[in-house]
Amino acid sequence: MDKWVPVAWHASASGQWYTTEAGQRKSYYGVTGYPTAYIDGVVMHRGAYTNNERMYQWYMGTFNSRRVIASPLTISFINSNYGGGHASVKVKVELDESISSGHVCHFVLWETNLSYSGRNYAYVERAFATKNVTITQKGQWEEFSHDFTLQTGWKLADLGASVFVQDPNGKEIKNGRGTKLVAGTAVSPTSLGRVKALFN
Repeated sequence: MDKWVPVAWHASASGQWYTTEAGQRKSYYGVTGYPTAYIDGVVMHRGAYTNNERMYQWYMGTFNSRRVIASPLTISFINSNYGGGHASVKVKVELDESISSGHVCHFVLWETNLSYSGRNYAYVERAFATKNVTITQKGQWEEFSHDFTLQTGWKLADLGASVFVQDPNGKEIKNGRGTKLVAGTAVSPTSLGRVKALFN
């Protein structure tokens, strides 16, 4: 049975899993403290609740308020696979409504089930790439692909990708999809409206 994979990831702008791209996203969002979470690129929460139930209530309240917003586009996975030290991801973006020019399509390669200092982490960013979206009119579609170089030590069974389209001016994320790379677990989950993307 296919498993649903969230289009969310943990980007480490410092420390154990630092990437240059995560550092750039930190600057892009103006993150000044940790933990900081963004949903849809526009709803932010900084700091941790001492009560897990309060944190859960914030996430669920925000998630439910954003998921009902209709997305102007659909993202479909054409294929995702790995081999020979590389992981390839290809998607199709189709506009259900017209959008402004300047949107971008982001690819995030992540690894889940990572441990550090006695804690477990899910969907940790390993690599990040961006493509320019050139379509703007309802009914138009465009394909995007990216080839990631895999590093020694990354667990193939725990690798996946999230792809999302964002307006870099307003920073709103318009929609996204997530998939595992291992054969048999790749998915193209039902759209949740706009992507529920987290920057942490």
